[in-house]
Amino acid sequence: EDLEKKERCEEERMESTRQAATKSRAIDEATEFVNRLTGEVKEIDASIVEKNETIAKTKEDLVEAKKLRKDENAEWKESTADDEEMKDVIKRAREVLTQFYADSGLMFVQSRGAAFARGPAPAGEAGEG
Repeated sequence: EDLEKKERCEEERMESTRQAATKSRAIDEATEFVNRLTGEVKEIDASIVEKNETIAKTKEDLVEAKKLRKDENAEWKESTADDEEMKDVIKRAREVLTQFYADSGLMFVQSRGAAFARGPAPAGEAGEG
């Protein structure tokens, strides 16, 4: 009876030892899994921070680009308005000059970008040449 009790106790102890070892391995595996996931979470968090910084920088760049675009557009509009105004001034000047030459009996001639007036040949130059 003592021997049976001793054998039963040893069997129970061995079974308990096996269960403890199995549970210990399961705990180790779970700890390793948690550590791996914690590492992945840290990597993902770092990636999120980096992406948020990129987004913030891109938004800053966009604001600056919009401001630059607005400034350049205003400058272009002003330049275009100046060009249109100069076009009108040149047109009016041409009309005035054309009228002046017509009223004076002269002819307005433009050659290779240079404008000059040609009137009747001065006395003594007609037919010379």
